[in-house]
Amino acid sequence: MTELDDIDHALLRLLRQDARRTFSEMAERVGLSVAAVKRRVDRLRELGVITGFTAQIDYAKLGWGIEAFTELRYAGSAPVSEIIRTATVAPEVQAIYTTAGDPDALVSIRARDMRHLQQVIDTLRRAGNVTGTKTLMILDVWTRSDADPTTPPRPTTPTRTSPQPRPAPQRPLP
Repeated sequence: MTELDDIDHALLRLLRQDARRTFSEMAERVGLSVAAVKRRVDRLRELGVITGFTAQIDYAKLGWGIEAFTELRYAGSAPVSEIIRTATVAPEVQAIYTTAGDPDALVSIRARDMRHLQQVIDTLRRAGNVTGTKTLMILDVWTRSDADPTTPPRPTTPTRTSPQPRPAPQRPLP
């Protein structure tokens, strides 16, 4: 595991929120010089912590408004390479997640419409040793952009609290 300090985590948070931020803006936010921020970001790239910078695209505006996950099940003990090969036959497949247990894989798909999605699923069913599928339609997506999953959770020490004595009831004076 790569050791990062609080400033590294702050830079990662800023880049996750907007990867187009300038070094100058980040420097102002974390209290370092522009050159120091650039060195840190370069170091994070060299370490492989930052693997790239991407654009977030609204695929519905490009005519690809259907998004789904399809579970794939395979006969016997299909090797992972076969699972990946099967799913990559369809260019509509965005990602493949091999899993432990049932199902064998979860495939992320983008399609133009329901008929197109059905064609993609049929293609997957005919490929390799697929014995079954189950498709889940994505209705909406929420992503956490303000959280920092790069910051490891801090261990908490359980504290024992002893019951506080109750104050004696106040008696009215005679």
